[in-house]
Amino acid sequence: IGEGCSLGSADEITVAVQQIFS
Repeated sequence: IGEGCSLGSADEITVAVQQIFS
C-alpha cells in the first residue's frame, strides 16, 4: 500500500475507510 505516495499509513487508513463505506 502507498504506491508513489509518501503517506503509506494514510493509504492503509483510506483503504479501511473505503471498506467501511463500501
